[in-house]
Amino acid sequence: MSIRDIAIRAITIYFALVTFITVAIMAMGLAFDGNARFGYDVFASPLVFAAAGLAPTVVMYSRHELSVREVLVRKVVQLALVEAAILGIAFASPAIHTNDAVTVAALAATVAAIFLVVNAFTYAVDATSARKLTRNLERYQAQAETAE
Repeated sequence: MSIRDIAIRAITIYFALVTFITVAIMAMGLAFDGNARFGYDVFASPLVFAAAGLAPTVVMYSRHELSVREVLVRKVVQLALVEAAILGIAFASPAIHTNDAVTVAALAATVAAIFLVVNAFTYAVDATSARKLTRNLERYQAQAETAE
């Protein structure tokens, strides 16, 4: 994978994370503290959480093709790193009530759910691209065979 491909993939994942995190913050906020009011600085939190969630994607980089087992192990490690990063931010933030075990458990479950959704989203995008590339390659090979 080239640096350009990695950058495009990172940007795609980042914006998917921002979107899903924004929805999750709204849902959790309404469920746990629906009467809270915040300033405009709260709009930065999905950007910060998405950056923290994107940072562990470095463990997925490899110069060679990974086996299914290697990908799964790396995804588990990646999820653990994302959970640690997000929970670390949550415990450091005075705005998140981390003294409540239910809130922390809901946050951890939400992080895992977003992780799964974003990975499903990127898998679907990659699968679509692969199918398109395969169709184009088949067409090219058919044209090459008829030209001979």
